Amino acid sequence: MMRILGGWVLGTACVSAVLWWGVVACLMVSCSGVAYDDPIAVMLDREVDPRFRRRAAQQAAHELAEDPRHIAALYRLIREPGYSLWQRRDAIDSLLLHDEEDFRRTMSRGLDSVRDPEALRYLLDLVAQRDWQEMTAAVVQRYARYDTGVPDPDRPERYALEGLHPGKTARQVAVDVFHSDDAEVAVTQRSAAWELLSRLAPQDLRVRVIQDSREGDTLAAALRASWADG
Repeated sequence: MMRILGGWVLGTACVSAVLWWGVVACLMVSCSGVAYDDPIAVMLDREVDPRFRRRAAQQAAHELAEDPRHIAALYRLIREPGYSLWQRRDAIDSLLLHDEEDFRRTMSRGLDSVRDPEALRYLLDLVAQRDWQEMTAAVVQRYARYDTGVPDPDRPERYALEGLHPGKTARQVAVDVFHSDDAEVAVTQRSAAWELLSRLAPQDLRVRVIQDSREGDTLAAALRASWADG
């Protein structure tokens, strides 16, 4: 119940925040008379004063919410370097409000493109709190990327996986992803699960993981052959 309630509260907060910014944008444009000819360009310009970028973002959210250029710009704010955390968080909240299912599908294929650590942490909190099970393989793939600045036990990906799968360790979830026959789980994600297991699991466990693979699993067969050659 707490997980569901937490997701509802966070979801309500996200919607409320975006709606509030829309009201603010309307007031700012109508009362101050300030409006940009191309607010999307302004909100993406890293050289522009943050106050003006925020104003442009509010104008774009109010006037161009459904414009494909605006949606693409929001994804750029999440993925590209040089943007402030407030921009990234607002972009995530706006995309959720626009089309949550599409955002989830996009992140399931492209979570690895989110490089900013604080934006990633914010997004992974959403994944766990909203119980986005379909993101499991993407989180494992992201966890497989080695981070010299954060030890594996302290990685936000670990907390997200354990939040998505109560009672399981991140290592057990990685094994599940490696053994997955779900068509939505890409071979690259299964390979990443194996890479993660190379850090989290001793060799005897990895041997058992290979042995327990389903018949016809070409990835497991390739790994088994590689070990035999080694």
